[in-house]
This record gives sequence, structure tokens and C-alpha cells, in this order.
Amino acid sequence: MRNPYCGSATGYLYGCTCLSCARAHADYHADYRHRRQGSTSTAAGRYAAPWTPQEDALLQARDGLSVASLALVLGRTYYAVRARITRLNRQEVTA
Repeated sequence: MRNPYCGSATGYLYGCTCLSCARAHADYHADYRHRRQGSTSTAAGRYAAPWTPQEDALLQARDGLSVASLALVLGRTYYAVRARITRLNRQEVTA
């Protein structure tokens, strides 16, 4: 039985392994990543700057703020903030 979503990003998620579905899925995620990063990259004035203890404290507290909101507040990109949160969480687990 043919997957009804064949040829789309959704088809790949539902198990279709044809090349068309795989390409559609890859294109969808590339666009998604670009939109996420693009929403914060223009405000990212602290590119490659060391993280300060104050920034780390804000990330650990979060107070229900989204990653995108934190990125805009801190002047960092979406993926920089997400990576730093992940690193801080790992340090808490191993400490």
C-alpha cells in the first residue's frame, strides 16, 4: 500500500523512504532552522563573546521565557542560547 503522503515532508515522517520524501523532509527542516536562526541573528551583537555568570543565571532561571525571547534579550542567536542551555543542564547532572 502506497503512503498517501508520499512526496512530502510528512510522508517521510510517516515512514516513506523514497528519495522524494527524504528531500522534502530535508528541505523543510533546512527552512525551519533558517527561520529560527534568522529571527534572532539580526539582534545578535554578542557573537562569539564569552558567556557571563549573569547570562548563565538568566538561562538557568528562564522564568517561562522561550529560547527565542532569551536570545533577543541576551543578544545571542537562537542556536547559541539553545546550546548553552543544554551545556548548563549537562553540567548540573554531572556535578
